[in-house]
Amino acid sequence: MLAKVFIYRIIDICDELDISQLRGRLKRLKIKPLGRRYFAPVYLNFATPPVEMKVRKWFLKKFNLWVDTMIKFYSLGLATIRYEIFFEPPDHFACFKESREIINNPIFDKKTETLLEYTKKLLEKELKISIRIQFIEDYSILWIQEKFAEVGPRQIWLQRSIAQFLRDESLPLSKSEEREARRYQFSYTPDDLTVIDWDRAVTIDTLPQEDVWGVLEYANLQLTELRYYENTLDKQLDEFYELTRLPYRKALVGLYQITSATRKLSNLYLDFSEQEKRLNSFLRLTGDEYLSRIYGAAVKRLNIDSFQKNLKDRLADARRLYEMLSGQVNSLRLEFLEIMIILLIALSIIFQIIPLFF
Repeated sequence: MLAKVFIYRIIDICDELDISQLRGRLKRLKIKPLGRRYFAPVYLNFATPPVEMKVRKWFLKKFNLWVDTMIKFYSLGLATIRYEIFFEPPDHFACFKESREIINNPIFDKKTETLLEYTKKLLEKELKISIRIQFIEDYSILWIQEKFAEVGPRQIWLQRSIAQFLRDESLPLSKSEEREARRYQFSYTPDDLTVIDWDRAVTIDTLPQEDVWGVLEYANLQLTELRYYENTLDKQLDEFYELTRLPYRKALVGLYQITSATRKLSNLYLDFSEQEKRLNSFLRLTGDEYLSRIYGAAVKRLNIDSFQKNLKDRLADARRLYEMLSGQVNSLRLEFLEIMIILLIALSIIFQIIPLFF
């Protein structure tokens, strides 16, 4: 039996990446970007195709296995680090057991930190952009290279084992939990199976399912970007809400601060609205209903619709807050002008009265 584990780390690194410039920089540094042979089937139409670079292969001592590492950069300002581990378990029991141990090995988090530091230096030096690392999503895929048969007691045991693997449990699951873990499963032919869960997936087929893996990677890209947007908006809106609660005197004194905040809020609303449009138009699935169904299932399992709805609600909050602050600024400006006029009139009267006493 042959099996392969894909371990992903998806990172939001900046607002936008110039992929053409990055490709040219990598070539200048004699880092040859990989071609489109992998994770780029014809059904995945990227508005701007990503650039992928291979990192030196390294040895996973605990399992006596070699690890291939790829870093892929997307124009949305996202990067994925993908670890690939090929191994030959004697049976399905050993396959799932070893896969769980590999995925849960902390060495991948340490390796990710090292690669992120390298990536940060590379991009900041070559592209002169500021790199942020706020969210790291993880996802894992197990590919078992064999035919899948739907009938027989052996396959019943296999499906139970798949459910345990997806939930990272060594103990048997209840029937209801098994059904929930395997809710989103698909087969294109009688000989293949794909099962999707919230942080893991299993594919069984004699051939690599590159298109399926590519769709799952993209769904996790969406999730990472939406989480970043949501968190950033929450932080910014909390700061702006504090300004609306300022007492009158402080608000009048801090008129410039509120005016500046209003401009920032307006820019924030426009930026995030534009980013949302770019995210939705970044990729199109064409010519394959099967992949569309898998993508739809991944969206549901990862709760992407919920994140999108919450982001739209927060953007609506930002718009209302902008209108509120704009009204407050206009009111404060009028009151400030009235005070200044009263002061000028008072000073004018004082200057006219003073000569009468001297």
